[in-house]
Amino acid sequence: MIPKTLVAIVALFASLVLLVMGNSSLGTVAALRLEIEGFEPGTIGLVLALTSLGFVLGSLYGIRVVQRVGHIRAFAVFASIAAAATLMHPLHVSAPGWMLFRLVLGFCIAGLMLVIESWINSQATSESRGGLLATYMVLFFLAASSGQFIVMLGDPALHQLFVVAAIFFVLSLVPISLTRLAPPVMESAGRLPFAALWARSELGLFGAAVSGVMLGALGAVGPVYGYEMGLEVDQIAAFMGISILAAMVIQWPMGFVSDYLPRRLVIVSVAAAAAGLAIFTAAFGQRSWLHLYGGVAVFYALASCIYPLCLALHSFAREKAPRVSEQSHCVGVAPVSTAAIMELDPRKDGG
Repeated sequence: MIPKTLVAIVALFASLVLLVMGNSSLGTVAALRLEIEGFEPGTIGLVLALTSLGFVLGSLYGIRVVQRVGHIRAFAVFASIAAAATLMHPLHVSAPGWMLFRLVLGFCIAGLMLVIESWINSQATSESRGGLLATYMVLFFLAASSGQFIVMLGDPALHQLFVVAAIFFVLSLVPISLTRLAPPVMESAGRLPFAALWARSELGLFGAAVSGVMLGALGAVGPVYGYEMGLEVDQIAAFMGISILAAMVIQWPMGFVSDYLPRRLVIVSVAAAAAGLAIFTAAFGQRSWLHLYGGVAVFYALASCIYPLCLALHSFAREKAPRVSEQSHCVGVAPVSTAAIMELDPRKDGG
């Protein structure tokens, strides 16, 4: 890889890290702020689900913005609007207002990821693609985990943490704006109808749905659950951050195992183990921080493996079309359904 290309890739990765750190911290801060303001879990789930709906729309239609104005300008548009939507959160705390902000934010995040991922993919060769993908995933998980620990630095009831998240969105503009490498040409990609997807990959589609529900539930409503369990803000940040780090650590070993064992067996086994860990944590999570943190971390790590295993099974990774849509539809359902279940938990009322 020539130095010019290497520098460009580093710039793209730097923008990725800043973007993911801001978005990761904002997700936890927003959930905690809604809980602090006294909103019901069902309302919190509905508000947070709008982020996933926006992400789905952005994954489908964000490409039009990129095709119209180019990668760098599109990134500037998405990052600017995302920062503005973030700063609007503490200025107008209401369910309808935050639903709009989260919808816009989700759309912009999808657009930002589309720009970065397509640009990185265009620079990859057959020899470097695997290394770039591995680097991308490691940096993504590290940035997402680091974003959680940023929450320790402030009070979600105040505006400062929202400002910090907006700063990260704005700073993500700098590396990608300074790159001198020509951006790739975005071409329209055809979409397979649902029936064709199901006929081609029943387990892949179902696995994406299961993964979306599992990850969406913890990512969106996990901070609310921790808050109602009596955890302090710094403990909730560690609770979420450690889970994301566990997901990063398990990716490579699980990929290695799936190369030597039947992938269908691995997918079913991982999903069953994740479900078992969820039941274990629900039953014994209150006994000690080790039961809670350990159970949730292993659950999240296993759940995070289901989607890439399904991709590997059906070779979806080779498709040019956006690969987030089928999972994101179910991520959007998870906060609502999980929040509704939390309202039925007798422990919430001290029962």
